[in-house]
Amino acid sequence: MPSNTATQTVEVLLVEDDADDARHFQRLLSAARQVPETDRLAGFELAAHTDRLADALDRLTECEPDVVLLDLRLPDSDGLGTLEAVVSAAPDVPVVVVTGNTDTGLGPAAIRAGAQDYLGKASITAELLRRTLRYAIERHEREREQATTNRQLMLLNRIIRRDIRNDAGVIVGQSDELRGHVDQQGAMLVDGLLDTAQDVVGRIETVAAIVDALTAGPDVDREPIDVTAVLDREVARVRDRRAVDITVSRPGESTLTVGATPMLAAVFRQLLSNAVLHTDRETPRVEVSVDASPQAVTVVVADDGVGMPARVRDGLTDLEAESHDETGIGTGLFLVTVLLEQLDGEIEFADNQPRGTIATVTLQRP
Repeated sequence: MPSNTATQTVEVLLVEDDADDARHFQRLLSAARQVPETDRLAGFELAAHTDRLADALDRLTECEPDVVLLDLRLPDSDGLGTLEAVVSAAPDVPVVVVTGNTDTGLGPAAIRAGAQDYLGKASITAELLRRTLRYAIERHEREREQATTNRQLMLLNRIIRRDIRNDAGVIVGQSDELRGHVDQQGAMLVDGLLDTAQDVVGRIETVAAIVDALTAGPDVDREPIDVTAVLDREVARVRDRRAVDITVSRPGESTLTVGATPMLAAVFRQLLSNAVLHTDRETPRVEVSVDASPQAVTVVVADDGVGMPARVRDGLTDLEAESHDETGIGTGLFLVTVLLEQLDGEIEFADNQPRGTIATVTLQRP
C-alpha cells in the first residue's frame, strides 16, 4: 500500500470487459496524475487490466494492487457476487465499483457488500476518479487500523477480566481464612473487604461489557427480543439480592418485541441497580412501567432515592466532554448510554417527585 508520508504512485487493477470503457478509464487515470505534489496519493497508473473475474482473482493472488476498479458485469460473473469474490480474495485491497447500471440501489448495496465507493460510468471525470480512489484508499487504511485496535482491545479485555477475577479470588479466599483469627470488629472489616472485592469484580465486568459494545460498533446483529421477559428477569434478580419494594405495570400485550441484542438486559440491570443503591431508605421503592406504540416500547424506572446530581445528568448528555472525571458518571450509566446508542435507543433522566430519579428508555420496535 502507499506510504503514509512520501508521495507514491498508486497501482490500479482495472477489471472491465468493455474495451472502449477500459481505454476511457486508462485516459482518466493518466489525466488524474496532474495534481498537486503535496498529495501523497498523487500518481495513478494502470498496473493491470483484466476483462474476466477469474483473471482478476489470479492477478490478486500474484501481486496485490493498491486499489481495484471493478465493473460488476463481466462475462464470467454478474452482480454483487463479482464484488464478493474480489473482496474475499483480497480483503486488504480497497475496491471501487464502476457501473453503467441505472439502478440507484446498486451502489449502496455494493458498499454494504464490501466496496469502499462506487461510480457511475456516465458521470466519471478525471478529478472525480482521482478523489474517489484516494478517499477509498484512505478510508480502507483507517478501517484496517481500527480493526487492529479493536482486536487489541478485545485481547486486553480478556486479560484484565481473567487477572481481576484471579486477584479477587485470592482476596475472598484469604479473607475467609482471616475471619477465624479476628474479633467481632475485625470480622466486620473482613466483610467490608469481601464486599469491596465483589464490587471490583462487578465493575470490571461492566467495563468489559463497555469494551465489547464499543469494539462491536453500530453494525451489530439485532434480533427480536421481548422487553417484558428481559425486564421480569432483571426485576427478579434485584428482589433476590435486596429487600426492595418494586412494582411493575405494563400494557395488556403479553409480548413486546424490539430489535436489540442480549445486552439489553444489562441496560435494565444497571438502571434497577442504580435505583436500589443510590438511596438512604431502608427499603427503597422502585416503580417500573412499560408502554408501547406500534413504533416503540418505553420503559420507565422511577425511584425514591437521593436523586441524580445535575452534573451527572449533564455529563450523560455529552459523552464526548473532557471533564467526566468531575461529573461523577459511573461505569454502569456509561454502559447504559453506550448500549442504547448502539441499539438506536434513547434515555432521558428527570427528577421524581417529591424525591428520586426517573429514567425513561425508548426502544424501537422491528
